[in-house]
Amino acid sequence: QEHIYHKIDHLLRMANTPVLTDIEVGIKSDEIELYPFPIPDLFLGAPVVIAARYTSTKCPKSIFIRAIDPNGEQYKISCAVH
Repeated sequence: QEHIYHKIDHLLRMANTPVLTDIEVGIKSDEIELYPFPIPDLFLGAPVVIAARYTSTKCPKSIFIRAIDPNGEQYKISCAVH
């Protein structure tokens, strides 16, 4: 029973501690749809999976991810698409 308590306690702490909120994915193309939309917050120990659907034959060369960290600071990263 104590084992279950620790697991539930850990789960509740994770749910109360988002690592990134207001996540945006920027792609320089109007021909791309992102799922899910809006993108959910990122929590400790739980990944955020995003899928994109291209309606163009041309793939974007780069994307950026922008979000707000727990301190209220803006977090931004740019990635090349291969």
